[in-house]
Amino acid sequence: MEKRVLINGAMGHMGQAVLHALEAADGELTLAAGIDLQEGDYPAPLFASAQGVDVPFDVAIDFSRPHPSAWLYVFPLRPFLQIEF
Repeated sequence: MEKRVLINGAMGHMGQAVLHALEAADGELTLAAGIDLQEGDYPAPLFASAQGVDVPFDVAIDFSRPHPSAWLYVFPLRPFLQIEF
């Protein structure tokens, strides 16, 4: 089953690394959208804040800051998906 991924910190170094990993994946994971204050070319909808996200996603990956972000609390609780690399 395909999982849609949202990347917070999408335009940063680690966000771009996650994007490249998704592009190289075997199709189980696809990019749903990104969140970043920085604008630029992005292969999916790119939002300036979590409050603006209006696309469905299954997994959120946060590389916006080195500590856990409170932005996740704007989304309703969803079942936890653990991905092992």
